[in-house]
Amino acid sequence: MSTREQLLRYLLIVRKLRQSKRTSAKDLFRFLRDESELQGYDFDISVRTLQRNFKDIESIFGIVIKCDRSTQQYYIYEDSLDDMNNRLLETFDLIYALNVAEKKTPYLILEKRADAGTEYMHGLIYAIQNQKIITISHLKFFEDTPTVRELQPYALKEFKGRWYIFAVETNTKAIKNFGLDRIKKLDISNKKFSKNTDIDAEIYYKDCFGIINPENQPPEKIVLWFDRSQAGYLETLPLHHSQKFEQVADNYIIVTYFMKITYDLEREILSYGHHAKVLEPAWWRDVLYGNGVY
Repeated sequence: MSTREQLLRYLLIVRKLRQSKRTSAKDLFRFLRDESELQGYDFDISVRTLQRNFKDIESIFGIVIKCDRSTQQYYIYEDSLDDMNNRLLETFDLIYALNVAEKKTPYLILEKRADAGTEYMHGLIYAIQNQKIITISHLKFFEDTPTVRELQPYALKEFKGRWYIFAVETNTKAIKNFGLDRIKKLDISNKKFSKNTDIDAEIYYKDCFGIINPENQPPEKIVLWFDRSQAGYLETLPLHHSQKFEQVADNYIIVTYFMKITYDLEREILSYGHHAKVLEPAWWRDVLYGNGVY
């Protein structure tokens, strides 16, 4: 069996267990046979191979599949799922959809976008784990010439579909973010750096929306008014982990946050147009709308 078939079988097993929650080996085998006919591959396997596949899925992806002995049904062990594993499951669904639609492009409309720079992720993760100094050639938007930066990498952060390297610049000791999609070249040196234990990327971004963190600016309570139509969007995709629904009325909702007021946040709120308004703090409301008139 080819590596492609093996990977697709892993994806199918995980997808079936996600959809059915619990399923017997018999139903799983039937599902794999049906998919073999649909896709033109041979996904048919034995019980022993299925058990090996479960172990492979756990080893490679950290997703644990268990068997309920009372019902003889298999299920994904929820305690093995964190944000990273859930993202992997979403990726499984996307890979499967892309594979199925490979020769049926009219059925899958992809967003046109530039290279996301994900080809650098493996090298950057290696450098972060091994505390290796890196050098990047980085091209800012609206500039023609890239700059060369020597960095001590600490973490990768995602924001609005873009990935950023969170790092300390070697010569200035300043904390910086660089978009992976703007990196033109990456070199990983053999030089190691001593990690500053006081720098924690999660804590650094805790009070921020996006990747901008004005370090001398304290977080504050923010009260926003939203059109009632936005409630579902905010419930499923909160603007910030501090989000709280304070009031839900027929036509509007009042939502509070505790975070820093930054350019990223300002652009986000204004992007809602008349569907969102700043109520507090008053100074920010006045800056955005002109003495509170909006």
